[in-house]
Amino acid sequence: MIASTVERVYEDLAQQCKKRFDLDIYEATRINKGYLNFKWKICTNKGTFLLKQYDKERFKKYDWDEVIHVLFTQQQLRREGVACPSFLMYEGKVMHTTEQGENFTVMHYCEGYNVEAGKVNAAQMYELGIHTGKMHRLLNEGKSFVGATPHFIPPSKEARMNYWEQVHKEAEEWLQPLVELQMKATEILDYSLIERAEIGLAHRDLWVDNILFTEDGLSAILDFDRLHVDYPELDVARAIISCSLDGDVFHIKNVQAFLVGYRTERPFPKGQLVRAMWMLLYMEGKWWIHNNMYKIGPAPIRFAAEMVWLSKHCEEMERRFGEL
Repeated sequence: MIASTVERVYEDLAQQCKKRFDLDIYEATRINKGYLNFKWKICTNKGTFLLKQYDKERFKKYDWDEVIHVLFTQQQLRREGVACPSFLMYEGKVMHTTEQGENFTVMHYCEGYNVEAGKVNAAQMYELGIHTGKMHRLLNEGKSFVGATPHFIPPSKEARMNYWEQVHKEAEEWLQPLVELQMKATEILDYSLIERAEIGLAHRDLWVDNILFTEDGLSAILDFDRLHVDYPELDVARAIISCSLDGDVFHIKNVQAFLVGYRTERPFPKGQLVRAMWMLLYMEGKWWIHNNMYKIGPAPIRFAAEMVWLSKHCEEMERRFGEL
């Protein structure tokens, strides 16, 4: 059933690529990444592109006007020099719909490759820092977010502690020590750090699966679907921990390289990474630490490992990151 669905969707999209963009596809390779959406690398008479179908069920919960606005934002970021894919446009549109009701985009294909979490090198981190800083500068420069509501609304320490106490009661025996680490981190958190965080537009999904690298640099930042008003420094923390935590080893040279690159485009005061890491733990710990954390796939397992590491080392945040 799945195979036939994929084939049907592909044939529908391929016909529209010919009709709208005069693309003759002579090779199509399915890309099995991303959640629910179908993707293909297509080689055509006009070059190589990424063909992406947007799953109807997944996007029922999305505001389509907002999705399309994000795509136009990505297009503008590319024009301004951020390393990210650009789109083929038809009649002024970046999102297209077939007669069968399939929504899709056609992006220029970015050469490069994903690097395993924790295995990114310093040269790659430096360029990622430059383009993350440029992205944040272009998204936020000259804009006011006074009164804006961030996507993550930090709960009070009391509410978060109550949550962990309930999880602890329901936790299997092996999970209880991990929940206790989260409780300890919540207890010692200086909540005023979070209250001082800058609100602005952020990518909100900046980890290794959404980044393409070259051997010594960056090819592209991908998947802007979650771009929203939030906390830009969470992008910094998520990228850094995804790229730099290798088992139980945190590669500080990677962190330094990223921040040097980032600061060529946008200020990031010394010590701000302490707050960013605390915020990441406070936001994501609830997402990944639970009874089923080892049963739902490799990506959530990796995220859970990052939260465990942060909670184990939360008392060392200032020592590790305060001078960076």
